[in-house]
Amino acid sequence: MRTLLAGHLIAALACAMTPLLAQTPTPTFEVASVKQNVSGSGSARFSLEPGGRLTVINIQLRAIMRAAFQIQDYQLLGAPDWVGSDRFNITAKAPDGVELGSIAPTGPPSSVLLMLRALLAERFTLRTHAETREMSI
Repeated sequence: MRTLLAGHLIAALACAMTPLLAQTPTPTFEVASVKQNVSGSGSARFSLEPGGRLTVINIQLRAIMRAAFQIQDYQLLGAPDWVGSDRFNITAKAPDGVELGSIAPTGPPSSVLLMLRALLAERFTLRTHAETREMSI
């Protein structure tokens, strides 16, 4: 079982992925905007758009992190309470020629997920480490 623990913020990664990620440079978005959403609107969106664009509208940071790290809610440990309540808007563009892949919840992380992880680390000072724990089911 993989669990995400965070130092400043939160997270958990698969132990087997750590050596692989250390060997290859992490892709990053060319341009990105991250803003807290205080609209109070109930509508939300998480989408990949033509031209290598990622758009996240009115999504809790906890949900963004779960998508980025392909984990379940119970695998995210150590997060402050505001991660589950504050909502954010993210607009980001990948460098020209970079294939984003998909936001699939399983399988190897796509470029967009790796870029989203790097963005979370940069903008939220997110630090993660992998840990294996026994948990009741």
